[in-house]
Amino acid sequence: MTQGAHTAVTHDLVGLFGDFYGFGSLEIRGHKIFQRLVYFVNDLLDKNLYCENMNVQNIEWCLSETVSRNPEKYQTVDIQTAKLLDLWSSSMVAFEYLQNGTLRSKDDLKPASREKFDEAEKLVRSGKSLPQPLLGIGIYDTLEIATQRALVCVLAAQNVPSIRASLPISMEKKYNKLVK
Repeated sequence: MTQGAHTAVTHDLVGLFGDFYGFGSLEIRGHKIFQRLVYFVNDLLDKNLYCENMNVQNIEWCLSETVSRNPEKYQTVDIQTAKLLDLWSSSMVAFEYLQNGTLRSKDDLKPASREKFDEAEKLVRSGKSLPQPLLGIGIYDTLEIATQRALVCVLAAQNVPSIRASLPISMEKKYNKLVK
């Protein structure tokens, strides 16, 4: 992100705060709350994780196409997003979206992963029901996100506290040991 974008955000915030609180643009720049807000927004711009116009307050979930074919073989689980990312970080495929256990910025994603991330952002913005990610236990007894990895990462970037997912019933015991 270029410095120009940061400057534009700062000017927009000065105008917004100035109009709302009746401050002149020079007076508001000295306020600590405003400075913290500018740093926060600029940090989001640097990470390129900021996604505009997403309503993640009232997510409606639906079964994925895979699970819908044999719903009796799966159960629905709710898992804390931070816990899911932590457990998934030891997966052999987590490097696509995670680096040292944290989300990669969009700029750090490989083209194929970035394309999936962008598609997931569009889906979330659409307000349509979101397909539940399919979780599983990997060959090294790690938690795997089998489907909808990009969607999980988009929701994590939006600070969604928990994610509803599908899990094969046959993996329930191993899953419960991992999540504890």
